[in-house]
Amino acid sequence: MAAMLPLARRLSAGLRQTRHRPLPPDRTPVDPGLLARMATLTGALFGHRLDARDTSDLGSDLALLVAQDGGWRAEFVEAADYVDRLARAAKAPSFANASDDVRDAIVDHIMRPSVATTRSSLLATISTNERVRRRMRAELIDRLTTVYRASSPAWHRRGYARTPGESGDPREYTRAGTPPAC
Repeated sequence: MAAMLPLARRLSAGLRQTRHRPLPPDRTPVDPGLLARMATLTGALFGHRLDARDTSDLGSDLALLVAQDGGWRAEFVEAADYVDRLARAAKAPSFANASDDVRDAIVDHIMRPSVATTRSSLLATISTNERVRRRMRAELIDRLTTVYRASSPAWHRRGYARTPGESGDPREYTRAGTPPAC
């Protein structure tokens, strides 16, 4: 019986693992539906509902993330499926088609409870949803935040017509844009 305890600890530690698992660059195309789902989630993290153009632009930025580190592809699938499960539990067809109130509640459910508690750690040994939530909070949310803040949808929300480096007036981004419509 005592020999089983170390084995059980190793198995449960694997279930509670939250670190991103980097993989070699993955240049294969990413499913556009997955990119749209992740772009929708990323916008929702900031309380924004993205239009089709912004979803496409942000999806392209997320595809570059997968191209640099193939490990993000699996985390994208896992996170997109997780938020869709939460949306269906709230009687919405999917996260993308959920009302703003449902989206806000889902984002709050992901972000508000701490993952640094014993309860979260123990729950992760039996709950797939808690394992996904912990992995999202460990690194994925930070990475999505970084991508979003540098993306064209964020620059558009700030009132600029183009992002820095995009062709056009090279000094446009140095001047104040139109007042944001937040």
